[in-house]
Amino acid sequence: IDTIYYIPRFLSRIDQKELVHWLQLLPETNIQDQHNPVGRWNSMKYGKRRVAMFDHTKELPGPLLQLSQILTERGIFSDEKYPPNHVLINEYQPGHGILAHTDGPAYYAKTATISLGKSSVLLNFCPRLETYEIGQVDPEIAAQIHLEGDGSLIVFADDAYTNFTHSIEEIDARTGAKEVVSEKCCNAKPGTFLDRGYRLSLTFRHHL
Repeated sequence: IDTIYYIPRFLSRIDQKELVHWLQLLPETNIQDQHNPVGRWNSMKYGKRRVAMFDHTKELPGPLLQLSQILTERGIFSDEKYPPNHVLINEYQPGHGILAHTDGPAYYAKTATISLGKSSVLLNFCPRLETYEIGQVDPEIAAQIHLEGDGSLIVFADDAYTNFTHSIEEIDARTGAKEVVSEKCCNAKPGTFLDRGYRLSLTFRHHL
């Protein structure tokens, strides 16, 4: 897949520490706030994780606005036409994953995700199935990326965004289970064992 790009240590350690601190201070959504959950932590009933969203209806808060400007300055997003205006934050506890999905047509076909928390995970890209194939075909991994929780950045666009799903496998960290790098991994040695700890991801997109 030609339209996947990975940059380790995109953020400095100081920037990472300050950002994690800011994220952990975000308020939790309560009953009174359910009609306006933007900018608050929300606990997913089935996803087993907390998420926070900042959408295009309001200007991004300072730390996220600064990151969006950096992404634009580096040429990852277009300043004039498709600047990042939507940020989804996922908080993963040890072993937690996310099911295979695409980000959909509501966004410009480019996603940039920063990983924090010092925990490594494997992001799997599989061919997107046709409707009639769902439940009938088990898609094989086409590419795998080792995401390091050191402020790394992964960007995928165009073909990778539209024609491939992305996912993180869930493992039972309580039993000491580890994730194993496969032959499809583009940036880590196959057979390497990875510990899955606490991780935060910040996904930047342009909402159309």
